[in-house]
Amino acid sequence: LSGAPVYFVGSETLTGFTDAQGVTGFTGIEPGRYRPCAAAFGAAAGCGTPVDLGDGDHRDLVLDLGEGGFVDVLLGPMERLPALRITTDDGIDLTSLLMMVNPPMPGPDGVRIGPLKRDRYRITVAMPGGNRQGSISTIDAETAVLDLR
Repeated sequence: LSGAPVYFVGSETLTGFTDAQGVTGFTGIEPGRYRPCAAAFGAAAGCGTPVDLGDGDHRDLVLDLGEGGFVDVLLGPMERLPALRITTDDGIDLTSLLMMVNPPMPGPDGVRIGPLKRDRYRITVAMPGGNRQGSISTIDAETAVLDLR
């Protein structure tokens, strides 16, 4: 998993990339609650369980993204791919992670997003008539459908 983007999201957001062993590290982190997030090329994107860090803490964390599931967002006929925003239910924006490794794929009646780690997500789509938004949960190896027509 060399070169996979990793975010460590809390009072600040730290960004890194995995090395040849699939490992990344962060130093000088302010104490607080953080949530590790990552995406793997051709695999799932998402966030792990929050972790509380104290002053000087050293933690080895493993983020298992699992197989992930896709989301088919139904939008109706469209001339071009609309702007999308994908966040976890607690507000972590995964849009840039997904764009780096698994950009949305246009389909006949909308877009396919993913794969996304098993979790709950909010998806916002910028359409000519205004934004459309919905929430959906993903399950490994399954495709969920979010109808925003």
